[in-house]
Amino acid sequence: MPDSVTGVATPAEYDMYFRLVRRSIGLSDWTRTCLTVGREVLADLDKTNLSDRERCDLLAGLVAVQEMTLARWLTIGSGMEDQP
Repeated sequence: MPDSVTGVATPAEYDMYFRLVRRSIGLSDWTRTCLTVGREVLADLDKTNLSDRERCDLLAGLVAVQEMTLARWLTIGSGMEDQP
């Protein structure tokens, strides 16, 4: 419920409303989750009433998350390649 003065919900209220559970997970688990979400979004995309612009924005968000994830893997992988 938003604050009566500011009109803004606290982070805890936001998390509770959307049933978000925040915890740190490893990069492998994060990557698996990204892949699962990407597949599920693509499978459902044609069944939505989203406009072309909204679909484009959604896909751009997925690409951004996957790009950051791949960049993290590349950082880790690059460190391994430098070792004998």
